[in-house]
Formats: sequence, C-alpha cells, structure tokens
Amino acid sequence: MNSNADLYFETSKDEEKVPGSSTFVRKKKVKGGSFESFNLSKELFQAIKKKGYNMPTPIQRKAIPVILEGFNIIAMARTGSGKTVAFVIPVIEKLKAHSNIIGTRCIILSPTREIAM
Repeated sequence: MNSNADLYFETSKDEEKVPGSSTFVRKKKVKGGSFESFNLSKELFQAIKKKGYNMPTPIQRKAIPVILEGFNIIAMARTGSGKTVAFVIPVIEKLKAHSNIIGTRCIILSPTREIAM
C-alpha cells in the first residue's frame, strides 16, 4: 500500500490504518447523498445523469468528496462497486479547463487491480 495516502478506508465496517505507515492517517466521515451534493459543475452533473447514474455507490459517496478536497486516498471495494468512477469524476471536475501552460495534469497508471490485469 502507498504510505503517502492522506486517507485510507474500506467499504466494510472494519477500517484499518495503513500498515507500516510512519505518517498520520487522516480518517474522515463523509456524509452520503446524491451526486448533487458533490457540487460538481453543471456540465459534469448533467453528463453523469445522462449516463444513467442516479445515486453514488458507497465507495463513491466516501471517495469523491475527499478527492475533490485534494486528498490522496487508498480505497478497497468489491469488483463492480464503482471505484473507477469514484476517481474519474473528481479528475474530470478538476481538469475541466484546458491549460496550455501546465501541460500534463493527470496520469492514471493503474486505476484498479481489475483493469490493470
């Protein structure tokens, strides 16, 4: 696991600290709700609705607000639980404006184990 994560959580009831970490692991409870509660841009919110997503999954409810605040996370959840959407929505929200000055602003190396295999 990455010990540089600002937050670590699982979708089960048994949450643990990152093993072997010498840094403080911040745990934060995130209130549930709909995609509207994430204060996404109008365009992104409409695109999410158009794709048929109505309510975020538990991993999305926990991860999206934290990622939007700028924290790094390590999260584990079952296959098909929406992990990829949980990190792609904040990436799209943060990168919605193009920059000619900055260049590359996001690299996804291995979003989930299932996709990486």
